[in-house]
Amino acid sequence: MSLPRTPEPPFIDVPGALDEIRAGRMVVVVDDEDRENEGDLTLAAEFVTPEAINFMARYGRGLICLTLTEERADYLRLFPMTRQNSSRFGTAFTETIEAREGVTTGISAADRAHTVRVAIDEESTAADLARPGHIFPLRARRGGVLVRAGQTEASVDLARMAGLNPSGVICEIMRDDGEMARVPDLIPFCREHGLRILTVAELIRYRLRHERYIVRAGETRVNTRYGEFRMIAYESEVNGGESHIALVRGDLCPGGCPAFIAGPAGMPGEANYRPPCCHAVLVRVHTRCTAGDVFGADCHCRETLDQSMRMIAEEGCGAIIYLHNTSRGFDIEHSPAKAFEAGGVVPPSKVDPVQPGQIILHQELRSREGAQDRSGRILRAIGLGGQILSDLGIQRIRLLSNTPMHIPALEGFGLEIVEQVPIPLETPGKAAKAEAAVADPWSVIEE
Repeated sequence: MSLPRTPEPPFIDVPGALDEIRAGRMVVVVDDEDRENEGDLTLAAEFVTPEAINFMARYGRGLICLTLTEERADYLRLFPMTRQNSSRFGTAFTETIEAREGVTTGISAADRAHTVRVAIDEESTAADLARPGHIFPLRARRGGVLVRAGQTEASVDLARMAGLNPSGVICEIMRDDGEMARVPDLIPFCREHGLRILTVAELIRYRLRHERYIVRAGETRVNTRYGEFRMIAYESEVNGGESHIALVRGDLCPGGCPAFIAGPAGMPGEANYRPPCCHAVLVRVHTRCTAGDVFGADCHCRETLDQSMRMIAEEGCGAIIYLHNTSRGFDIEHSPAKAFEAGGVVPPSKVDPVQPGQIILHQELRSREGAQDRSGRILRAIGLGGQILSDLGIQRIRLLSNTPMHIPALEGFGLEIVEQVPIPLETPGKAAKAEAAVADPWSVIEE
């Protein structure tokens, strides 16, 4: 874990950002410290005013959205905007809303501010909101930026951590020419308007230093064809109690560092806290594929996992992070889709032969076009895998993967990929790469 830093203006650390939020001022949240990413004007929803909405519309120019916890969205009966979310980053839009009373056309700054106030009012119910409307609610994932490293979750996290109603109003910032403002554009923008910039990576770092959502549930030893591994079970307190597994081989930090032998790592200030090891460890982050890993379906998930275990065994030390798939169920993908008849029955005559890598996909992870569907999956996996690796004391990673690395906000977990190590598979080429990527949550398919 990297030590706390003092960001240079207009960048700000989390305590400073919380002071701004508590004072009812906006901050600009960027989704990574990479200079190619975008920024959102972010305000605690309970401080919304017509003037704030007007500022966002005039200077932000993006879509003005209301971020809510999953519990609040459910209470207000805000259903997803679409049954199948195929947006690139899995942004959880709900149906749009309007205050049922107290508004005129609904689009004015005063009307939109009123709608936000009604939506977050503890006395309000679903009946107080009309649909559709001019406010775009977003559901923040439970667990915030530790589960999904996005501005939606960051805005709710900031409001909650500031002791305010856990909701926010956000708006993307566009340049005068209509293009999205990047960090080089945001710096003069913030100086002109007296705003500060907070990165999601900084928020992740802060929460990791003060909070923990992955806990060890148990540990045993397991004998495999490649020898003995330690199997450590983890439970997530933010994903419905999902279970995840770390298979650990050998001493993760040769040279006497207690990163492996001392048990669970504590947070800074706790008695069992230990700094992470600087030794580069061979790591495979693998998403569970029931069809391939368990039943031997004709995909490369099982082979990828098997080869990773072999390579780690030959190395003498390393870890496999086996993540429970965070989707909400299985779906058998057929082509064409119109083969389905009333009642969901698929006549055998209308089922096309299933191709490798398309046998069973998880509903939330179904492909849209190439790599686009994978971005949301990557974001979700970072939080889970990052906490487990941090608990194991791993900081520097030699990542076992056959697909190009693109890991947003990874440094927020104090992790660094120093090398990508290819996994040898029997079927070479792009097809094998694409199939193996189904179980590889920390990579993208190169088109």
